[in-house]
Amino acid sequence: MEISVIVPVYNVGNYLKICLNSIINQSFDATKYEIILIDDGSTDDSGIICDNYAKKYSNIRVIHKKNGGLSDARNCGIDNANGKYLTFIDSDDAIGKYFLEILYDLVKKYNVDMSSVAAISVKKIDVNEFSKTSKTTEEKKLSKKEALAAALIREGIGISAWAYLYDKKLFNNIRYPKDALYEDLLTTPYILDKANKGVAVSDAIQYLYYVRNDSITHRGISEKDLIWFRGMDKLENYLYEKYGNKLKKEFQARYLTDIIGILCNRAVFENNATKWTNILLKRNKKLWKNYLKNPYIKNRVKAQIFVLKLNKVLYRNIIKRFL
Repeated sequence: MEISVIVPVYNVGNYLKICLNSIINQSFDATKYEIILIDDGSTDDSGIICDNYAKKYSNIRVIHKKNGGLSDARNCGIDNANGKYLTFIDSDDAIGKYFLEILYDLVKKYNVDMSSVAAISVKKIDVNEFSKTSKTTEEKKLSKKEALAAALIREGIGISAWAYLYDKKLFNNIRYPKDALYEDLLTTPYILDKANKGVAVSDAIQYLYYVRNDSITHRGISEKDLIWFRGMDKLENYLYEKYGNKLKKEFQARYLTDIIGILCNRAVFENNATKWTNILLKRNKKLWKNYLKNPYIKNRVKAQIFVLKLNKVLYRNIIKRFL
C-alpha cells in the first residue's frame, strides 16, 4: 500500500459525503491507497455514513472509537495505517481530483520525505468551488530549513496538517498532542525539521478548506487560548537551538501575525476586550520591537499592530466594523 488517507470524523454528517466523494474520485490508482475513516464518537449520522461507504468501496476502512478529539483521531489513523506515506484530510473539507497523484509524483520525482500542494479557503464546497482547483504550473524542492521558513511566513506551504504527503517514518516518536488547541502548530514544524531529504512543493490548488462559522477561529477567546503562547515559546527555543538567529524574522512574523489574526481579532468581541488585549500585548515584548522593519510581516498586519499599540479602543472599533 502506497498511501494511507486519514480522515478524522466527528459530527460532520452535512459535509462528509462531499469529502468522501472527493477522495474516492481521485486520478490516483485506487488499489494503491487506503482511506481510513476514524469515527471519533460521532453522535449524528456520521458513523453510519462511514459504514455505508466502507460497504461500497473496498479501499475504505472505518474505525469507531470513543471521542478523544482531533489529535487522538489522527494518532489512531497513524497507528493503523498500512501505507508508506500518510496524508490527513479534515472531514468537512475536500480535495481536487489530482491531489494524491500530484503529491505522490512529487515525493518520487524529487526523492523527498514530504510534498505539499496549495490550499484555498471556501465558504461552501460545491461544483463552483471545485472548478477553482488547478494542476501544477510551478514546483520546487526545499531543504528542511527552507520549508520551515516558508511555513512560518505562509509562503507556499503552511503549518496545518493537511495538504501534505508525509513519509510515515517521520511520525516515529511524534504524535499529535491530545486535548490541546493549535495541535498543528505543536506538531508540523517538528515534522518538517525531520525531513532531511527535503520537501517538494507544488502550486497546484488541490485542497479546499471549508471555513465554518463554528470553527475555532470564529469563537471568543478564553484562558485555553493562552496555550498558544506555550507552543510558540517552545517552538522559538527549538528553532534557536537548531538554527540560531537564521529563522528569527520568520518566527517573529508568524508570532505577531497570529496574535493579531487569531487572538486579538477575537478578543475585541469580548466584554472585557481591554483586559485581553493588554494580556496579549504584554506577552513576549521583545517580539513586538522592530516589527516595522520585518520584511515578512504584511503591511496590513503592520498597520493593525500600530493601531493596536496606539489606541486599543480605536482598534476594537475598527475590527468590529470590518471583520
